[in-house]
Amino acid sequence: MTRVELHVFDPGCSQSFKQYVTDLVSARSRYCQVCLCVDDAEQAAHWRSELAHLGQVEIFNQENDVPQLPFQGEMLVSLASKITPLFSAFKQTIDLVTDTESAREDGRMRYRFYRDRGYPLRHIKVQDQESVT
Repeated sequence: MTRVELHVFDPGCSQSFKQYVTDLVSARSRYCQVCLCVDDAEQAAHWRSELAHLGQVEIFNQENDVPQLPFQGEMLVSLASKITPLFSAFKQTIDLVTDTESAREDGRMRYRFYRDRGYPLRHIKVQDQESVT
């Protein structure tokens, strides 16, 4: 069963969300293939540019992209506002929640979805001095 981590970005954190995502994906891609899921093509283009130096990262958007099957079964990092339909095909899903109220509400809905279906959950509050591994 897919292990799920929710990384909730603390409003008082001085580290930028963009830097946290970059560090997280970079650290995790050292030992496994990572898929990054976003909401739309514009976000996908942005993250493809930001993470171009990483070889084991596939970036897709929920509007119309589908990850290549070799990435199935590895790790999904989701920046999407809704549940990523393919999340259960991965060994681990990291679901990131930004510090806006609407993102937090979306994150609560996703948390309930995972919890109600029995997925193993880990909640991580991202604060200053957070180590990304």
